[in-house]
Amino acid sequence: MQLRNFIVLLTMATALPYVAVPLLNLAPNITTLAELLALIEFAGGGAHVAAGYYFFLEKEGRSILLAHWPRTILVPLCMALVYGMIFMKGTPALKAAALLFYFIWQTWHYQRQNFGVSSFMMRAGQQPPLRSSERLPMQMAVIAAILALVKLYNLGTDLVQPPVVHVIWIAAACLQAIAIATALAVALSIRHQQGAARRITIIMLGTLFYLPSFLYTNPINAVLSYALAHGLQYLVFMGYIGDRQERRLSSWARLIVLALALGALMIVMQARNGQPVREFVFGVYLSIVMTHFVMDGIIWRLRHAPQRAYMGRIFSFIFARPA
Repeated sequence: MQLRNFIVLLTMATALPYVAVPLLNLAPNITTLAELLALIEFAGGGAHVAAGYYFFLEKEGRSILLAHWPRTILVPLCMALVYGMIFMKGTPALKAAALLFYFIWQTWHYQRQNFGVSSFMMRAGQQPPLRSSERLPMQMAVIAAILALVKLYNLGTDLVQPPVVHVIWIAAACLQAIAIATALAVALSIRHQQGAARRITIIMLGTLFYLPSFLYTNPINAVLSYALAHGLQYLVFMGYIGDRQERRLSSWARLIVLALALGALMIVMQARNGQPVREFVFGVYLSIVMTHFVMDGIIWRLRHAPQRAYMGRIFSFIFARPA
C-alpha cells in the first residue's frame, strides 16, 4: 500500500503541470485555472527549493551535509558574494553569461533528479538500474534542452550573434528528435525483457521531459511544465522525509513552515528594479537555488554508505525489497 501510494503521488506530481499549463493556454481567462497554476508554481518553484534546506534541520541529514562543509557552506557563501556582485556591478554580457550558467545547471539538475527517480522506481519494481544505453536518450534530451535555453531565454543576444543563436536552436531540435528516435530504438530492443514496460515508460518519460521547450515560443510555457514537475516530484520525496522522523508532527511543522517562509522570501528576492541593492539580492537568490543543486548532489548520492543507510530507513518500503 505504501509503495503504491508513493508511485501514485509521484505520477500525479509529474503529470499535473503538463496538464495545467496547456489548459491555461487554452483558457487564459479562467480564474480558477490561473489560481491553480499560481499555486503549483509556488509549490514547484521556491517552496521545493526551500524544502530542500530542511535537511539542515534534521540531525542525520545535517551531519551528512556538514561532512562536506566546503561544498555546502564555503562554496554557497562564495557563490552568493560572486553572483551578488555580478548583478550589482557586472556588464549586460556578464549578467547574461551568469544567468545562462545558472539555467544550464538548473536544467541539468532536473534530469539528474529524473535519473534518481528512475533508480527508486526500478528498485521498487525489483529490477536493476537503467543501463548506460537506456540512459543515453535521456542524456541527449537534456543536452538538447540546454542548447534550447540560449533562444528561449533570449540570453544569446548578449553573447553571440542572432544567426548563431538560430543555428544552436536548430541543433537542439535535431538532437531532441534523435533522442526520441534513440529511445524508441532502445524500447524495441528491450520490449521482450522482464519488466520491460516499466523500463520503457521511464526511458520515454525522461526523453520527452523537455519536449515543451520545442512546442512553445513563450519561454515561460516552454520551461514551466518540466520545471514544476521537477519541483512537485521533489516535494513528494521531502514529504516522506518529514513523515519518517521520530517526532512526526514537529518534523512536518518545521518542513511546512520552512517551505512556505523561505519560498515566499525567494519570490520577493526575485524582484528586480535595476537598483544596485535589488540586483545584489537577485544574485544571492540565484546562489540559494544553486546551493540546492549542490546539496542534492550530496544528500541523494546513494552510492555512499551514510546516504544509502539514511534514505534506506526513510524509504524502507522500497529499499527493503530485494533488487
